[in-house]
Amino acid sequence: MSRKVISLCIAVVLLLSSGAVFASDTYINTQIPNYKVNIMTAKEIIKEDRLVKHNVQVPEIQGLANKAFEKELNGIIMAKALKDIEEVEKQAKEFETIAKKEGWDIRQYEIFIDYEVKTNREILSFIVNTYMYTGGANGITKVDTYNIDVKGSKDLEIKDLFYSDDYKEIINKEISVQIKKQMESGEVDYFTEEMGFKTISDDQDFYIEDNNLVILFKKYDIAPGYMGTPEFKIPLDTLSYMIRNKSQSKYLPFTGVVKEVTEGDGKITIYLEDKDGKPAYFIITKDTYIIDDAEIKAGSTIVGFYDAEKPMIMIYPPRYSVEVVGLVKEGGSIKVDRFDMDLVSADNMLKLHIFEETEIVLEDGKPFEGELTNRKLVVIYGLSTKSIPAQTTPIKIIVLFEKAVPPIYNFPSVEDAEIIVNGKKIESPKAYTNENGFIMVPIRPVCESLGVSVEWHNDTRSVTLGNGITLSIGVDGYGKMKDSVITLGAAPELRNSRLYVPLDFFKLALIIDDATISKDQIIIK
Repeated sequence: MSRKVISLCIAVVLLLSSGAVFASDTYINTQIPNYKVNIMTAKEIIKEDRLVKHNVQVPEIQGLANKAFEKELNGIIMAKALKDIEEVEKQAKEFETIAKKEGWDIRQYEIFIDYEVKTNREILSFIVNTYMYTGGANGITKVDTYNIDVKGSKDLEIKDLFYSDDYKEIINKEISVQIKKQMESGEVDYFTEEMGFKTISDDQDFYIEDNNLVILFKKYDIAPGYMGTPEFKIPLDTLSYMIRNKSQSKYLPFTGVVKEVTEGDGKITIYLEDKDGKPAYFIITKDTYIIDDAEIKAGSTIVGFYDAEKPMIMIYPPRYSVEVVGLVKEGGSIKVDRFDMDLVSADNMLKLHIFEETEIVLEDGKPFEGELTNRKLVVIYGLSTKSIPAQTTPIKIIVLFEKAVPPIYNFPSVEDAEIIVNGKKIESPKAYTNENGFIMVPIRPVCESLGVSVEWHNDTRSVTLGNGITLSIGVDGYGKMKDSVITLGAAPELRNSRLYVPLDFFKLALIIDDATISKDQIIIK
């Protein structure tokens, strides 16, 4: 059985609660793995009187690197809750006035707010449910979704998940198929024709749960009111070839049952469907490693791993040029990835414990006795712990052959380079090349020479520039609070009490014309 390796996730827990019998700062902490982010119930207020019944909890997030964003996000959540509470209380008082005048019975209004944690990985995904009863046959239900890039400190829109603009077409097709199947069952009803579903929107509500992208529609958007807020689950495996994911394995899996196998043009094409009926094609060439030289035929359940960083034609069903393929066996799992010196996979999902019984071979079957660190491995294992990362003792490890790749370029020495800003040499500490090869430049003298102010926040170890860009030491995320946050591959570093940023920061984040190194000069203009 293949493990799904789409790590789109970090999630949070939010629950709003308002009213006024008691208010407490009750800490209900949920710490997110690898990040110091916690969720706490900021205020819990429960009240019931003859006019309004309250049951609301107001949460807040703590520990995001970007404190300005954290404050803004918590303020938005609190403001929405307080606005809904105020509206219900206002309508209740207005009804009381009318009821007394007309001799009617007083009817109690209601406000309920709670939350659900959906994902707990690098995207903090949660929903806040609100129910308001203000008379009539039915109350008002709404769902607010939040999908927070914890490392980048950004509230994600659905487009931020994907490299390709084709995501709408693929998702629209999947939703249309699900609507058709549900309506054919006769148990549900959706609007049709002009009022029916056409496409998801740019600001579409969604959340991540159990390796699924869940698309959420507001009440009455595409269906009658009794349908509530319709949801459609789409497995991330279906969309994996276009997902933008910073901390996933380079090698992603797709598992399914083989329906058809064809040969021609020096390759084998396999048509298969996963357990939910989602189709895909595997393209197998002479370079594909087939585990145990397994025979693949119609009816076989197989898993294939493809390089998510290689270009792929954006069509549906997806066509995966798989690098590794194998039969799925009951009680067994397969993973393809690189592992660090602690034998933890690149996506932080699996840690290996090697015992004498573990068979370690090259792909030609010969024993391998070298270091496993940073090699492309096929890991075959059985039981694993239910932890992050999961831990296991592999049954077998295959070390795949790899072509030697020469360096693309050599990083120049920059320690003695002059820094030239807009044609003028500036007085500045020297730049340097960090251990990962990034040219790091002192931010304050360069920005001030460009006419951009720099404000240091000692309490949060962060900087705000005069144009609104924020950055924090150790966090590879640069951008304005409400705009897209970009990553440059290197975080700001503090050296000799001065803050340094990658040279690309000035071109890609400040959007200037050029930032390059030429011989003995760093040129920024």
